[in-house]
Amino acid sequence: MTVEPGVSNKSGTAQRDDFYRNLIAAVDGSEFSVHVLRAAATIADVIDADVTLLTAGSAGVDLPHVAAAIETANLAEPLDIEFVGIDKTHPSTADAILGYTANVDNPIIFMGSHGRSGLLTVLLGSVSGEIIEKSHAPVMLFGPKSRSSDRYTRIVACVDGSEFALAIIEEAEAWAKALGVPLWLIEVVEPEPNLGGIETNYVHNVAQKMKDDGVELQWDVLHSKHPAKAILEWVGDDAGTILALATHGRTGLRRVLLGSVVADVIHGASGPVLTCVPAK
Repeated sequence: MTVEPGVSNKSGTAQRDDFYRNLIAAVDGSEFSVHVLRAAATIADVIDADVTLLTAGSAGVDLPHVAAAIETANLAEPLDIEFVGIDKTHPSTADAILGYTANVDNPIIFMGSHGRSGLLTVLLGSVSGEIIEKSHAPVMLFGPKSRSSDRYTRIVACVDGSEFALAIIEEAEAWAKALGVPLWLIEVVEPEPNLGGIETNYVHNVAQKMKDDGVELQWDVLHSKHPAKAILEWVGDDAGTILALATHGRTGLRRVLLGSVVADVIHGASGPVLTCVPAK
C-alpha cells in the first residue's frame, strides 16, 4: 500500500516509542466495515502496526462473511488480521469493545457510522458516542460521506484556543510524524471587525512555538459563525485528509458530541476524523 507524500516508518520515519501498535477495527459485517478495515490496513502498513478485526458475537455477525468481504476488497498487500468475536456479556456493546481494548497495548479504535444495529449504530449513536466518551484510547471515526483512500496526505488539527486543544495538537503531531505527512493547525473564529488581527494570535503563537521546537507545520485561521461548515469547506472533498479534534466537556461531553462541531464534521468529512478525550 502506498501512502504519499511521506515515508513509511519502515524506512526510518521518526515516531514516538509509544505510538499505536494495535489498530482495533470494530466492524459489523457490512460493506462499510470493509471501508473502515481498508483504512486501518493502509495506516497499519505505514506505521508497522497490527490489525484486529473485532466484532460482537451477539450482533449476529458472520466472521467468515467478513473475511470473504476482506478478500475481495482489493487490498494492495496481504494483511495479517486477527479476527476476534466477543460475547456480549457486558452491559453494552460499547463496554464490550472497550473491555477488549483495555487489555491491548497502545490501541486505537477504528469504527464507522454505518452498520447493523447491535454493534455499530448511526453516526455518533449510542455505541460510538459511548466509546468516545469512555475510551482512554483515541478513536478514528468514518462518517457516512467518508470514502476509501489508498494514501493519506496530511493531518489537520482543529483547535479552539482552549487547554484541551493542546492534547489534539500533540496527537496530530505524532500522527504526522508517523505517517510522514504535513501537519496543519486551523482555528475557526467568529468574524469580529473590531478585533482586527487579534483573533489570529492563538494559533499563530502555538504554531510559532512548535516551529521553534523544530516541528514543521502550517496554519490558517478561518472566519465563520459555523465552525463545522468552515472546516469542511477548507478541507474540501479530500478523502486523504485526517482531521483531528479533541472532545471535551465544557457543556457535557454528549451535548458537545451530538449536534455539535465534532458530530457535524464527522457527518460531512470525506476522510477519517481522529478524536481523543484529553486526560483530566
